[in-house]
Amino acid sequence: MPATESTSVASKVAIFGAGVAGLTAAHELVRRGYQVAVYESNDIAGGFFRSARRESDNLPTEYSWHGFGPWYHNTFDILRQIPFDDEASLYDRILSRPMEYAVVPNRVEGDKETADFFEKPTAFRMTASDKISLAWGIIKAWSANHRSKRNYSHANAAAYWQPRMTPTGHRTWKALFGPWIGADWPYASLHHVGLFFGRNIRSGPPHKHPADDDGPAWEHRSMGGWSLLNGPSNEVWFDRWVEHLEDRGVVFHWQSPLETLHFDGAQIAGASLSSGDELRADIYVLASTPFASSEIVERTPVLLVDPQLAKLRPASPGRPAHSGFLSYRLC
Repeated sequence: MPATESTSVASKVAIFGAGVAGLTAAHELVRRGYQVAVYESNDIAGGFFRSARRESDNLPTEYSWHGFGPWYHNTFDILRQIPFDDEASLYDRILSRPMEYAVVPNRVEGDKETADFFEKPTAFRMTASDKISLAWGIIKAWSANHRSKRNYSHANAAAYWQPRMTPTGHRTWKALFGPWIGADWPYASLHHVGLFFGRNIRSGPPHKHPADDDGPAWEHRSMGGWSLLNGPSNEVWFDRWVEHLEDRGVVFHWQSPLETLHFDGAQIAGASLSSGDELRADIYVLASTPFASSEIVERTPVLLVDPQLAKLRPASPGRPAHSGFLSYRLC
């Protein structure tokens, strides 16, 4: 892909999926002069990150939990490029200060105070040996470099810690995987958990934020907690992002799921939508969820000759899941 803002001949790009991955691809490609069309199965953007309002009472809801760690450098860079209004970018307006979170068991003892659930690591209900085992596993996976990628990416994190922790500590720890690190415990690898916490400890350069109604100027830095959006995800982020991309020339096709890709033995030669429509492009970007992508690959088995696409097969229902990790995160 050329590094310049435009190409001599504008190639046509078809992107399947309007989540964070698809919108990011559209953002970067249209900026470089490509003709971009995005095909999304839903009627709104956002993917796993999307929000909606409940019809009965207009209550805002989120499809999933999500936050912004201090190492989300690419995300913050994208937000700086999307205007909020004539005076500021989304980065300046839609990010909260770091939030506090609680760890609450299913059954709460009567002598517990609210503050107890926010006190970490006490709220994890871990013994001293649990904490030592936890810290050692994270440090080992984080610092092992090539061995971590080669071996620990195939080791299930919950299974690794089970014989090394007390039952109560282990139950609390694995229950945090989904809402905290973004991968449920049956799927999260030891490599991913170690890398996740390592990046929180060594996050890279801090991100400066101006003073606002909540207080003075501040910096989002290593060990500095997680920010949230200050409103429903689609209303404060994705709707504005889509509008910005449309202004740049991106064309969106809503409720247009991809059915199959056409492979001529050497490259992708076309695509069919569920509606029966056929399309052609110079470049095809598969940016749907890993589960939807695996179904597309299953419907086009000749694609399995590609080693990367073949890795999507375990995501299909009924197959054993790989212990690696797939995410919407733009870090």
